[in-house]
Amino acid sequence: MAQANEINFYSAPLDGLSDQIWRRYILREVPEWDWVFTPFFRLPSASLFSTKTLVAHIGSDIFEDQKLMDKTVLQILLGPHGPLEQQIQTINQMGIKRLNINLGCPGRKVVAHQGGAFWLKELPLLAEKLKIIRQNFQGHLSAKIRSGFDHLNLDETLNLLNQEKIDQVILHPRLSTQLYHGRANWALFQTAREIFPELVVNGDICTLKDLSNVSNYSSEIMIGRGAIANPWLPQEYLQQKEFSLLERRNQIHQFVSFFVSEMKKEKFPESTILQRIKALGHYFLEKWPDKKSKVLRSQNLSEALDYL
Repeated sequence: MAQANEINFYSAPLDGLSDQIWRRYILREVPEWDWVFTPFFRLPSASLFSTKTLVAHIGSDIFEDQKLMDKTVLQILLGPHGPLEQQIQTINQMGIKRLNINLGCPGRKVVAHQGGAFWLKELPLLAEKLKIIRQNFQGHLSAKIRSGFDHLNLDETLNLLNQEKIDQVILHPRLSTQLYHGRANWALFQTAREIFPELVVNGDICTLKDLSNVSNYSSEIMIGRGAIANPWLPQEYLQQKEFSLLERRNQIHQFVSFFVSEMKKEKFPESTILQRIKALGHYFLEKWPDKKSKVLRSQNLSEALDYL
């Protein structure tokens, strides 16, 4: 069996998918994940936020468990306005140790509201905001970026992040305007590392083969949709073998049982639980297309669970 390169695994923030119950599961049941990112927390444009709101976003049970918080990274989404200095001071005072700035979300609504990848085409304005954040946050500060907005400006962006003393960069090597079309341009990882050595690689990493290939660029690897499809991928990598379909099916049953139980404890209606199972099932049932189709067409939760 070939020796696996040592990897630090990062679970990507995915709005609507990596909610606190999903993060609770992988933090507790799949400890091979080294860092788990929250979905982005949108900083208000005209006001401060309450600490209660932020704790709820992270998950109160996660926030109150220091071992879980030690592996949790809060991601924030900047806006065009707002009391940024006071907002970052609040985050710092809450004891958040790792903060990530979302500069890569390509969603049209996010960009239209001057968030995410919008800032890749407004680097002078971004520099002002990065200064404020770095001056007021004492912990580990990272940025998640794309290779550009509508054209490649990766060198310029990385040089700015270096200048503003960002500790780490997570690169998804697509333009924002590409959304998720085509293939991520992994060749850009080598270019990026020459400018910014503290690089986390991200984009189209879904299988053991992908992990082996991309680990040649960096030992720091973030996985997004591949993690939703297979939260146990780090375990497969460390064992250097894919789990059998039977093993995967048993893992999925365990996960769904946990997920449904936790949602019921939190008094979610069955209709909401069904929609969440469908959203996740779209990814983790990809090896069972017939089962996936039946789950996605289910009219109620019992029917969906029977198909699983």
